[in-house]
Parts: sequence; C-alpha cells; structure tokens
Amino acid sequence: IKTDNEVIKEEIIEASASPLITERIKEEDSAIKHDTDKKIYNLLKEHGPITRPEISKLLKLPRTTIYDALVRLEIAGLVTRFSEKRETRGRPRVYFRVTK
Repeated sequence: IKTDNEVIKEEIIEASASPLITERIKEEDSAIKHDTDKKIYNLLKEHGPITRPEISKLLKLPRTTIYDALVRLEIAGLVTRFSEKRETRGRPRVYFRVTK
C-alpha cells in the first residue's frame, strides 16, 4: 500500500518532462531516510535559508535532533551551510539551505 506522498511523487516523476528533475526527486528519496530529515529538508525548501534555532522552534524539536539531521543531510549533499558577515562582535549566524 502506497501513501499519498508516494503516489504524488510517482505522478510528478511520470509527468516530468525533464530527466534531470526526475533523477533529483529519486536521489532525494533515496538519501532521506529519517522522518526528521524529511521534515527539515521540506522546511528548508519552503522557507529558504534558515538557522538551527529557527528550525528547532518551527518544528518543535530538540537542538541536538536538528543538529544530527542537518549533518546527515549535509553528508548526503542535500543541504549546505553558510554564514552571514557580521558588523558587530560575536559569533556569526549559520544558515542552512537546500543544495541546488
């Protein structure tokens, strides 16, 4: 029995005119194995660059859970991190975004 999400993804793959899009969807599905990783990945796709504390607040998940999931997504090559240049003292904010 397939879930609604699986059926929708299959329909997108079948309807996709671009083999590159089809391949990317398949790569994402095979690389994302944990539910938390999927939630974070989808959040990043919807909201764009976002920090770990913001992810934690939006998903109501512990900081360490967010950290572990982001590491897995980075290793899979689905997410990248970057920091903003600060004009004031202190540690720069680290943002995460979906790899293009």
